Amino acid sequence: MDSLLSYQKLCLSMQKDSLTASMMIYRQPLHAMLLYFARILAALKPEKRLDSRDFSSRSILMEQVKCLVRQNYSESLSLSDIAASVYTNPSYLSRVFKEETGIPPSLYINQIRIQNARKLLEDTEELIIDIAVACGYNYIPHFNRVFKEHTGMTPTAYLKSCRRRSGIFSDQDLES
Repeated sequence: MDSLLSYQKLCLSMQKDSLTASMMIYRQPLHAMLLYFARILAALKPEKRLDSRDFSSRSILMEQVKCLVRQNYSESLSLSDIAASVYTNPSYLSRVFKEETGIPPSLYINQIRIQNARKLLEDTEELIIDIAVACGYNYIPHFNRVFKEHTGMTPTAYLKSCRRRSGIFSDQDLES
């Protein structure tokens, strides 16, 4: 850590001095590389860092999985596909994910999908069936069931309540 602090002081002094264009090009990749090594060093020596949870390999794995789910929620996401993407065993991934987050991966995937479905229902005029497919649900009754489990209402009721709140339609328009 002392070497990182001295590097930080060096960077601050470099900012004050004018650098040639060629040195400016190399500064950003050098910063990124040193930050990467600092994170690796912190992950390899957990007893010497202040907050061991920030850089643990498990938390890094969880962030990778969450990012993967958020980016690919509209596709078919099986546990084995996710595990293969982060180079781990599906049963290990499932166990660690539940220990770290308190919920199984399948529930997290459904939460992300329903969260995005709610946004689409609120912000677009798309049909519910199109929104379900866009959020990774190819079987509409399953989408309706999962949506109701997460929100307490069906997608149709949720859409009606959103439109009532925004004043787009009156109650008469929604009933017909």
